[in-house]
Amino acid sequence: MVGGMRVGEVAERAGVNVETLRYYERRGLLPAPERAPSGHRRYDEETVRFLRAIKEAQAVGFALAEIADYLRAARRSTAPSETLRVQMAAKIDDIDARIAALRRMRDELGQDTNRLVETDDGTPLPPPPPLSDSQLFARLQLRLTATGEGTLRGRADRVELLGIDRWIGGTHITRDNTWRWHPTEWKLGPPSRR
Repeated sequence: MVGGMRVGEVAERAGVNVETLRYYERRGLLPAPERAPSGHRRYDEETVRFLRAIKEAQAVGFALAEIADYLRAARRSTAPSETLRVQMAAKIDDIDARIAALRRMRDELGQDTNRLVETDDGTPLPPPPPLSDSQLFARLQLRLTATGEGTLRGRADRVELLGIDRWIGGTHITRDNTWRWHPTEWKLGPPSRR
Protein backbone atom coordinates (compact mmCIF):
# COMPACT_ATOMS: atom_id res chain seq x y z
CA MET A 1 0.00 0.00 0.00
CA VAL A 2 1.44 3.34 -0.99
CA GLY A 3 0.57 6.10 1.46
CA GLY A 4 -2.55 5.02 3.28
CA MET A 5 -4.12 6.59 6.33
CA ARG A 6 -2.76 6.81 9.83
CA VAL A 7 -4.68 5.42 12.78
CA GLY A 8 -6.23 8.72 13.89
CA GLU A 9 -7.62 9.50 10.44
CA VAL A 10 -9.13 6.04 10.05
CA ALA A 11 -10.69 6.19 13.52
CA GLU A 12 -12.18 9.62 12.85
CA ARG A 13 -13.57 8.66 9.45
CA ALA A 14 -15.08 5.46 10.86
CA GLY A 15 -16.61 7.24 13.88
CA VAL A 16 -14.64 5.33 16.52
CA ASN A 17 -11.77 6.30 18.78
CA VAL A 18 -8.21 5.11 18.31
CA GLU A 19 -8.38 2.78 21.30
CA THR A 20 -11.45 1.05 19.83
CA LEU A 21 -9.61 0.48 16.57
CA ARG A 22 -6.60 -0.98 18.38
CA TYR A 23 -8.89 -3.14 20.56
CA TYR A 24 -10.52 -4.58 17.44
CA GLU A 25 -7.05 -5.37 16.07
CA ARG A 26 -6.10 -7.17 19.31
CA ARG A 27 -9.37 -9.16 19.22
CA GLY A 28 -8.61 -10.24 15.65
CA LEU A 29 -11.60 -8.43 14.17
CA LEU A 30 -9.33 -6.38 11.92
CA PRO A 31 -6.33 -7.73 10.03
CA ALA A 32 -2.93 -6.41 11.05
CA PRO A 33 -2.26 -3.21 9.10
CA GLU A 34 0.70 -2.65 6.87
CA ARG A 35 3.45 -0.48 8.27
CA ALA A 36 5.26 2.40 6.67
CA PRO A 37 9.09 2.34 6.71
CA SER A 38 8.84 4.64 9.73
CA GLY A 39 6.91 1.90 11.58
CA HIS A 40 3.57 3.75 11.58
CA ARG A 41 0.50 1.68 10.87
CA ARG A 42 -1.10 2.46 7.49
CA TYR A 43 -4.72 1.69 6.70
CA ASP A 44 -6.82 1.73 3.56
CA GLU A 45 -10.41 2.73 2.83
CA GLU A 46 -11.51 -0.89 3.31
CA THR A 47 -10.57 -0.61 7.00
CA VAL A 48 -12.90 2.40 7.37
CA ARG A 49 -15.76 0.45 5.75
CA PHE A 50 -15.01 -2.59 7.91
CA LEU A 51 -15.02 -0.54 11.14
CA ARG A 52 -18.35 1.02 10.20
CA ALA A 53 -19.76 -2.45 9.47
CA ILE A 54 -18.67 -3.67 12.93
CA LYS A 55 -20.33 -0.67 14.60
CA GLU A 56 -23.52 -1.19 12.56
CA ALA A 57 -23.59 -4.86 13.53
CA GLN A 58 -23.22 -3.87 17.18
CA ALA A 59 -25.98 -1.29 16.79
CA VAL A 60 -28.44 -3.99 15.72
CA GLY A 61 -27.53 -6.27 18.60
CA PHE A 62 -24.49 -8.33 17.61
CA ALA A 63 -21.91 -8.86 20.33
CA LEU A 64 -18.24 -8.61 19.39
CA ALA A 65 -17.86 -12.34 20.06
CA GLU A 66 -20.64 -13.08 17.53
CA ILE A 67 -19.03 -10.79 14.98
CA ALA A 68 -15.68 -12.54 15.54
CA ASP A 69 -17.28 -15.98 15.08
CA TYR A 70 -18.86 -14.90 11.81
CA LEU A 71 -15.59 -13.38 10.56
CA ARG A 72 -13.66 -16.56 11.38
CA ALA A 73 -16.14 -18.60 9.33
CA ALA A 74 -15.99 -16.09 6.47
CA ARG A 75 -12.17 -16.06 6.45
CA ARG A 76 -12.06 -19.86 6.30
CA SER A 77 -14.35 -19.72 3.26
CA THR A 78 -16.28 -22.63 4.67
CA ALA A 79 -19.93 -22.97 5.48
CA PRO A 80 -20.73 -21.74 8.99
CA SER A 81 -21.41 -24.33 11.65
CA GLU A 82 -24.97 -25.30 12.50
CA THR A 83 -24.66 -23.39 15.79
CA LEU A 84 -23.54 -20.24 13.99
CA ARG A 85 -26.32 -20.57 11.40
CA VAL A 86 -28.92 -20.86 14.19
CA GLN A 87 -27.43 -17.83 15.97
CA MET A 88 -27.48 -15.80 12.76
CA ALA A 89 -31.10 -16.82 12.03
CA ALA A 90 -32.09 -15.69 15.53
CA LYS A 91 -30.31 -12.36 14.95
CA ILE A 92 -32.15 -11.92 11.66
CA ASP A 93 -35.44 -12.47 13.52
CA ASP A 94 -34.37 -9.88 16.13
CA ILE A 95 -33.43 -7.39 13.41
CA ASP A 96 -36.75 -7.93 11.62
CA ALA A 97 -38.60 -7.25 14.89
CA ARG A 98 -36.55 -4.08 15.47
CA ILE A 99 -37.26 -2.88 11.93
CA ALA A 100 -40.97 -3.41 12.48
CA ALA A 101 -40.78 -1.48 15.77
CA LEU A 102 -38.83 1.33 14.11
CA ARG A 103 -41.38 1.57 11.32
CA ARG A 104 -44.18 1.77 13.90
CA MET A 105 -42.24 4.48 15.72
CA ARG A 106 -41.72 6.42 12.50
CA ASP A 107 -45.42 6.13 11.68
CA GLU A 108 -46.37 7.37 15.15
CA LEU A 109 -43.86 10.23 15.09
CA GLY A 110 -44.88 11.16 11.57
CA GLN A 111 -48.59 11.57 12.21
CA ASP A 112 -49.43 15.25 11.98
CA THR A 113 -51.89 15.26 14.86
CA ASN A 114 -49.79 13.26 17.31
CA ARG A 115 -46.27 14.16 16.15
CA LEU A 116 -44.18 15.26 19.14
CA VAL A 117 -41.08 16.41 17.26
CA GLU A 118 -40.27 17.51 13.73
CA THR A 119 -37.32 18.90 11.85
CA ASP A 120 -36.57 22.61 12.10
CA ASP A 121 -38.23 23.20 8.74
CA GLY A 122 -41.46 21.55 9.96
CA THR A 123 -41.17 18.26 8.09
CA PRO A 124 -41.70 14.83 9.69
CA LEU A 125 -38.65 12.92 10.82
CA PRO A 126 -37.02 10.56 8.32
CA PRO A 127 -36.87 6.88 9.28
CA PRO A 128 -34.59 6.34 12.30
CA PRO A 129 -31.42 4.22 12.11
CA PRO A 130 -30.87 1.49 11.05
CA LEU A 131 -33.50 2.25 8.40
CA SER A 132 -31.60 5.42 7.45
CA ASP A 133 -28.14 6.93 7.75
CA SER A 134 -27.37 7.24 11.47
CA GLN A 135 -24.93 10.12 10.97
CA LEU A 136 -27.50 12.11 8.98
CA PHE A 137 -30.18 11.36 11.57
CA ALA A 138 -27.86 12.47 14.39
CA ARG A 139 -27.25 15.84 12.66
CA LEU A 140 -30.95 16.68 12.32
CA GLN A 141 -32.08 19.88 13.98
CA LEU A 142 -35.34 19.10 15.76
CA ARG A 143 -38.04 21.10 17.48
CA LEU A 144 -41.08 20.25 19.52
CA THR A 145 -44.45 20.47 17.83
CA ALA A 146 -47.42 22.11 19.56
CA THR A 147 -48.45 18.62 20.70
CA GLY A 148 -44.94 18.03 22.07
CA GLU A 149 -44.96 21.39 23.88
CA GLY A 150 -48.38 20.66 25.35
CA THR A 151 -47.22 17.24 26.47
CA LEU A 152 -44.19 18.68 28.23
CA ARG A 153 -46.27 21.36 29.93
CA GLY A 154 -48.68 18.70 31.25
CA ARG A 155 -51.60 19.73 29.05
CA ALA A 156 -51.83 16.54 27.01
CA ASP A 157 -54.34 14.00 28.22
CA ARG A 158 -52.58 11.07 26.60
CA VAL A 159 -49.91 10.61 23.98
CA GLU A 160 -48.55 7.17 23.18
CA LEU A 161 -45.14 6.75 21.64
CA LEU A 162 -43.92 3.31 20.56
CA GLY A 163 -46.56 1.65 22.69
CA ILE A 164 -44.07 1.75 25.57
CA ASP A 165 -44.00 5.31 26.89
CA ARG A 166 -47.10 7.18 27.89
CA TRP A 167 -47.60 10.78 28.91
CA ILE A 168 -50.73 11.22 30.95
CA GLY A 169 -51.29 14.74 32.22
CA GLY A 170 -47.55 15.39 32.14
CA THR A 171 -46.60 12.15 33.93
CA HIS A 172 -44.20 9.86 32.08
CA ILE A 173 -44.98 6.21 32.68
CA THR A 174 -42.84 3.23 31.72
CA ARG A 175 -42.87 -0.30 33.02
CA ASP A 176 -40.32 0.49 35.73
CA ASN A 177 -40.51 4.24 36.32
CA THR A 178 -42.96 7.06 36.62
CA TRP A 179 -41.54 10.51 35.93
CA ARG A 180 -43.19 13.89 35.97
CA TRP A 181 -42.35 16.82 33.72
CA HIS A 182 -41.72 19.95 35.80
CA PRO A 183 -42.76 22.73 33.41
CA THR A 184 -41.28 25.55 35.49
CA GLU A 185 -37.88 23.84 35.60
CA TRP A 186 -38.13 22.28 32.11
CA LYS A 187 -36.87 18.89 33.23
CA LEU A 188 -38.06 15.41 34.11
CA GLY A 189 -37.98 14.37 37.71
CA PRO A 190 -39.50 11.86 40.07
CA PRO A 191 -43.19 12.47 40.66
CA SER A 192 -44.16 14.33 43.79
CA ARG A 193 -45.22 11.92 46.54
CA ARG A 194 -48.64 12.65 47.97
